[in-house]
Amino acid sequence: VMRASFAAAPAGSFTVRGAQTQRDSALVGVGVASQLDRRTSMYLAYEGDLNGHNDAHAIIGGIRISW
Repeated sequence: VMRASFAAAPAGSFTVRGAQTQRDSALVGVGVASQLDRRTSMYLAYEGDLNGHNDAHAIIGGIRISW
């Protein structure tokens, strides 16, 4: 559970609830990042929540270009 608010509206807080991890679960993650040149980088990551009842998988990637 996380309680948060936006910087521009601190009085309007909200609560975020994530999925509960089941007993006997494995939380795994791996990621890689690469600087392609002086202004460009990229990243790729995998996150998994593995247990006997169900699995959750996420692949996250992106490119960052600065100028």
